[in-house]
Amino acid sequence: MTDCYLILSHLQKDHNVGALLRSAAAFGVAEVVLVGRRKVPTTAAVGMDHVVRRTSFVRFQDALAHVRAQGARVLGVEIDATARPIDEHPFEGPTAFVLGNEGQGLRAEQRQLCDGLVRIRQYGFARSMNVHVAGAICLHHFALWAGYPERPIDGSKFVPRTDGPDPDAAASQAERDVL
Repeated sequence: MTDCYLILSHLQKDHNVGALLRSAAAFGVAEVVLVGRRKVPTTAAVGMDHVVRRTSFVRFQDALAHVRAQGARVLGVEIDATARPIDEHPFEGPTAFVLGNEGQGLRAEQRQLCDGLVRIRQYGFARSMNVHVAGAICLHHFALWAGYPERPIDGSKFVPRTDGPDPDAAASQAERDVL
């Protein structure tokens, strides 16, 4: 299976981080990398905060080096005329999506450090969308492209995978944080 990574750079709102952890769990993300944040909120994660491997870094460059060491290509998610539309699936293999701060997005220096940029086409009245919604859309497109198998359905819920991180290891997560 082709791995997908999610880099969250300096997100401020706990709800957005939690919602992105839940989306990462739903779409089979191999690892969530937090930049500039050590505390992992669980509010919107609804119990999914322990099923996705996560690592924290102070410096953006260190986070990029970490996912590149896993063989991932880094794509910044940004509204930019040079960005490729996500629905064109511009992926080549393992991919890390970078989501920036809710207010300013990715800084120019961060964009330049990415291997490319992707954007989500919009058709309505809004100037942008919430960062956790944008992240979920990107992860869904990657899962489709990568051919991740859909989970079986039991009633009105999907049957979760059982081969993820050990839930009891959540307490030792801080030991893997690199801060």
